[in-house]
Amino acid sequence: DSWAILLALLLVAGGVVAFAAGAEGLFRRMALVWPGWSSDLGPLLAHLSAHPETPFLLGGLSLAVLTVADWALGGTPRRFAAGFAALFVASLVVTALGSNAVLKGWQLETPVIALLVGLAIGNLVRLPPWFTEALRTELYVKIGIVLMGATLPFTLVVRAGPTAILQATIVTLATFLTIHLAATRLFGLDPRFGATLGAGGSICGVSAAIAIGGAARAEKHHVSMAISLVVVWAVAMVLALPVAIRHLGIPPGPGGAWIGNSEFADAAGY
Repeated sequence: DSWAILLALLLVAGGVVAFAAGAEGLFRRMALVWPGWSSDLGPLLAHLSAHPETPFLLGGLSLAVLTVADWALGGTPRRFAAGFAALFVASLVVTALGSNAVLKGWQLETPVIALLVGLAIGNLVRLPPWFTEALRTELYVKIGIVLMGATLPFTLVVRAGPTAILQATIVTLATFLTIHLAATRLFGLDPRFGATLGAGGSICGVSAAIAIGGAARAEKHHVSMAISLVVVWAVAMVLALPVAIRHLGIPPGPGGAWIGNSEFADAAGY
């Protein structure tokens, strides 16, 4: 946790310094966004040829920062670097597939494709030790959570006002405690599993389940089951809530807020 927070804050500080020095263009060149494409790879290849440095800049910065964390956590930097390079290339391919119009039409967005690819590789291929060292999921997610929080403008928080912040706090705490108490007292589940389920159902779904599961030292299958339940719930709610909203006559704005508040699988929430 300490390394995730430290490295994420250093990245934020680096971005602020670069912006103040007028060198924010370097960070802009790291923004990797694949254009939409269908059966023709032309747009994808044209975008890549127009910005050939982007994957190398983004991968190089990520590798440098994360290798330091791996070394500090007792890993072997050389093995981690090799595994992370392979993992980064795989993520580029998965992200490119996630921008495909046909797959988007089937609701196979990048997180779902990544999940399917990970399930296939994890169950069909024996992963070498040099690759498994790079699978520090908890570290990646926690750094991402801090960076994502840094993108929230403080002015937005001020405009939302204390009422909105209080409402979010009450909903999050009430939901977490309800799920945790039901899991442990009603169903007799492992408290670590209850905490993972509670975080997934009350904070931000998949990311929270991974982060809190690691903090609570939950078993790997606890985190996997929590993620699966979050995704299943998101699919069910994205189908059921629009019908309920239309039946109750709720306007689009509040209706969208209700759906977004109930969709903790990230992609479904968007």
